[in-house]
Amino acid sequence: MAIDTLQLLTWSRIAVARRAQLITELFPGGLADLNDYTAEDIKDAAKNFRSHPTVNQRFNVSAISSKRLVQLTLWVKDRIRLGQVVEFDDTTTQPIFVATLEESQQRDKIRKERKKNAEGLATMKIDPPLKSSAGWDGWKDAIKSALMLAYGSKGVPLLYVIREDSTPSYPIHIGGVAPTWEETAIDAAPHTGLDYDADRKTVHLFFMNNISEDSDAHAYIHDIIGRTDGRRDWKALCDRYENEATIQARVNQANKTWEVLVYKNERAMSFEAFSTKLTKALQYFEKAGRPKHDGDVIDWIWRHVQSGELSQHLSALKVGQSIHARTSREILQDIAKEVPNLSKGSGFEP
Repeated sequence: MAIDTLQLLTWSRIAVARRAQLITELFPGGLADLNDYTAEDIKDAAKNFRSHPTVNQRFNVSAISSKRLVQLTLWVKDRIRLGQVVEFDDTTTQPIFVATLEESQQRDKIRKERKKNAEGLATMKIDPPLKSSAGWDGWKDAIKSALMLAYGSKGVPLLYVIREDSTPSYPIHIGGVAPTWEETAIDAAPHTGLDYDADRKTVHLFFMNNISEDSDAHAYIHDIIGRTDGRRDWKALCDRYENEATIQARVNQANKTWEVLVYKNERAMSFEAFSTKLTKALQYFEKAGRPKHDGDVIDWIWRHVQSGELSQHLSALKVGQSIHARTSREILQDIAKEVPNLSKGSGFEP
């Protein structure tokens, strides 16, 4: 069951005698009619009720009621953006109603700012641009981050264009935590309409600006460039760089890292570089469905950090690990804090 529209207007502080008239004037077909108005249209309508052509139908809409009507309109637009039913369910209370409308208005302000990010995508540069399989993971993450922060014509993060499943879905609560509106929008925004067509073109231009023209990546999507379809581009690149052969190649690379990577001192290799290489290898294992157990990673750290200057610190960490277990990430962070205290290179081991 949905909350009755008259109740929503009560919570919006619209006078009892004027609720039916306001519905007739603004949304006779239901709340979804508000999608046809801008926030400015609603403000103007609220003012115009004072000078209605029929004298006995003139009335004042208070500032708070006008604000609620604007917020309600923004909320309606958000529901329609995601293909959701335009209604409040019967568990909604007045405080929840007001908080939901306030959130819609805040989101509208964020949307205006993030649409500016979308306008800048055509010239935004990711360094380095995509050239081959070797740079795919870092490039992919940078692309997703940029698209998460840029809102397109549909008014949602452009990341929705390249989500895995084209069919809209609604994310579930995880551990009792509800998904954010942005997370819901990315999964639920329909891949239909002129706004979607505009958004996938925007994403295409962003890709073209960040793929080297003389690269394997550019050659692979060359035949579909004319379609200016960012989703099609993304699928082609994923087919190229996330197939079984390329995944196995990354696993082979990760296996080599796992076997030969060692840290001796800052002159031979910085600890930051060492940690980065290890982290990348672990990510490759995980993405291939072959994750390393964290206990095995910790044992690997004890064997592969081979710095004489760190030997006492490592011994202390091992003792501490038997008393209070920590993750491999925490151990790496602890070692990283100790590295600046070393006399750099004094124990250089070629």
